[in-house]
Parts: sequence; C-alpha cells; structure tokens
Amino acid sequence: MRELAICLAGLSGCHKPAPAPPPPPTPFNTTIGLHDLVERVIDPATDIVWAASGVMVDMKGEHDLSPQTPQA
Repeated sequence: MRELAICLAGLSGCHKPAPAPPPPPTPFNTTIGLHDLVERVIDPATDIVWAASGVMVDMKGEHDLSPQTPQA
C-alpha cells in the first residue's frame, strides 16, 4: 500500500500545466510603411491636383487643360 501511495504522489506531479491564454487581439493595425502610405493615400490624392491643369498634345495640337472660368 505504501508503494502505491508513493507512485500516486509521484504521478500527480506529471500532468501538463494549463496553457497560457492567448493575448487579446488588437482592434486596429495603425502602422503603415512609407511606400504603402505614398502609394495608397498621397498619390491618389495628388492625382486630382495634377489633373486639374496641364497641357495635352494630340494629333490636333496642344490643348490647355487649365480652368477657363473663375469658379474652377
């Protein structure tokens, strides 16, 4: 009986500990690389500015794309 008690006492320490709970997920990823910032945010916003003025050249000649009215 004594051997059985010793074996049970020895085996009671052999169980695996409970795994640690996973860390809570972060709600938003607020980091962005410089290349992605320029490509996805700044460049599309500047396309509007660059398209508002300029010169287009085609087979009929040069066409000024600058606004022609005071409202534009």
